[in-house]
Amino acid sequence: MNRKFHGFCLGSGKTGTASVASMFQRFRSAHEPMPALTNQIVIEYDKQDLKPNVAQRLLRCRDDDLQLEMDASHPLGFIPKLLARTFPNSKFLITVRHPLEWVKSRMAYHLAVDPPAWRPFRQHFWRNRPEDYSIHDEYLATTYHLCPLDAYLGVYEEQYTRLWNETPYDQAIIVKTESLSNSHALKKIAQFFEVPYKHLVKSHLNKTNKLRVDPSSLLTDDYIMDRSNAICHRALETYHAAI
Repeated sequence: MNRKFHGFCLGSGKTGTASVASMFQRFRSAHEPMPALTNQIVIEYDKQDLKPNVAQRLLRCRDDDLQLEMDASHPLGFIPKLLARTFPNSKFLITVRHPLEWVKSRMAYHLAVDPPAWRPFRQHFWRNRPEDYSIHDEYLATTYHLCPLDAYLGVYEEQYTRLWNETPYDQAIIVKTESLSNSHALKKIAQFFEVPYKHLVKSHLNKTNKLRVDPSSLLTDDYIMDRSNAICHRALETYHAAI
């Protein structure tokens, strides 16, 4: 099956990856398809349990089964170099959100939703991290069984460091979450993927608005900002470079 383009959305979860999949709904597009297989490939490659050639073969098999034009799967954002080598003619849309807003959304989502297919991913990238709780956020463990604030921000920084350093510059466009419903940004995205602007659908899905509990509510914005500024250097640089 011929593709008009071969695109991946590699932003972190809760940065608009679902909105991107919906934006490209007039093409063959999906949000986080085959999550168990995708997560297994990413985790085992990250742990160096998969050799690059084996991981590439698995990615190609997955891609052959899906035949997508836009694959919005945020775990693939942890392996951008491998992805670019596997699919050298692909293009990458990197969504990014300010850490302050992102961490609130991410915590609320983790508290509300725990799909079995995502448990190994959360264990590997979140719960296995070395960061500890402070006196300000230890309630996240006792009340909500969530990771420390610094762990959330550390994962965010790690993903955007990889994306910044390993994604081919001429194959990527970086877009702020809040710009995804903006006509100017959509025109830039359409131009980048060489598709008609009228074929993209304005869509900004935000499932977190439906979640009732905000586990970050006992943390002040000033404190989250201080920790973000201390940890999220590359993520903030990516944010300020985005359209």
